[in-house]
Amino acid sequence: MTPAKFRLVACLIVLTLFGCGRSPSTPEGLVEAAFDAIKANDWKTYSALIITSADIMLAQDKVSPMKSKQGYAGGVLKPEEVNAHHAAFDRAVAGGSEIIDFRQVGYERAVMVTSANQELLNGNSVPVVYYGVAVKGGNGQVSQLDPGFSVVQWGSGYRLLALVFRPQEAAAEK
Repeated sequence: MTPAKFRLVACLIVLTLFGCGRSPSTPEGLVEAAFDAIKANDWKTYSALIITSADIMLAQDKVSPMKSKQGYAGGVLKPEEVNAHHAAFDRAVAGGSEIIDFRQVGYERAVMVTSANQELLNGNSVPVVYYGVAVKGGNGQVSQLDPGFSVVQWGSGYRLLALVFRPQEAAAEK
């Protein structure tokens, strides 16, 4: 391999690795990226956008990556939360009554609905902002269909804490 080709491959690897852990710089950008990943049924892309409350607690408590899997938050809670993320993703992809049909609609914009502090198991709390989406052709208003997007700031970017689905009874009452 010539030195020029070697440098090109090395640069591509570095750029790829640099982009892997980056989260969108705006909550609206995160919601759009999550929407697009659901629409494409792309769990790999979607999973790079998520965070768990276990991740947040481990960072707040300054637990090292080596020790994180030895405790409840990293060893039990995090895998459970990742599974819950995957189940919510699958539910959104599958669609159904009272759920946005991601295959048929386009993303127009994210709309902040509300914000609150969410208490974590370690006693700390984290500010969470809940976003709905306006879909193309939907008169510019927030869709009344599920899911909503629960977003937290993480470092210099944002991560998806959860897709939020209303209980079936509440969805049927509207």
